Amino acid sequence: MTPDRSTIPHDVTANHNGTGEPNHLPLAAEERETVIIWNDAIRTWSVYSDSARKGRVARWLRALGIGSSRSPGGGIEAEGIPEWAVSFRTRRRRRRP
Repeated sequence: MTPDRSTIPHDVTANHNGTGEPNHLPLAAEERETVIIWNDAIRTWSVYSDSARKGRVARWLRALGIGSSRSPGGGIEAEGIPEWAVSFRTRRRRRRP
């Protein structure tokens, strides 16, 4: 039985079997991302990743003792990452002669 349009939430389209589950299109590597967000109120970081490096992010979280959860679309996410656990570094540029 295919649900009628009124039973499917406005942000979800009916997939090929009509269940109303979100359609997840596979993203190309350049469209995947890792997002780190700072929360000023509780002074912790949150992370979301669906990139090819999500395994590395998951290992980092396990090393910190922080559990991650799977998000819709195949990514991982976690909250409560301590302030000291994140640092930003840039690559050193080679000086051209």
